[in-house]
Amino acid sequence: MSASTCIDILLAIILPPLGVFLKFGCKIEFWICLLLTFLGYLPGIIYMLFGPSPSSYTISSLHI
Repeated sequence: MSASTCIDILLAIILPPLGVFLKFGCKIEFWICLLLTFLGYLPGIIYMLFGPSPSSYTISSLHI
């Protein structure tokens, strides 16, 4: 795991919608994550990790 991957993971945890946006673009997944993050930080994190599709979206597959 390179330094840039670690930075990307930290940014995605700090700003969950950013991680979803960089993975899926400006689709419905991004807007759901943004709404959940506005409602509370923890729901945004949980959705970022498990919401869109748990099999294809994990921290290890985060290619930012």
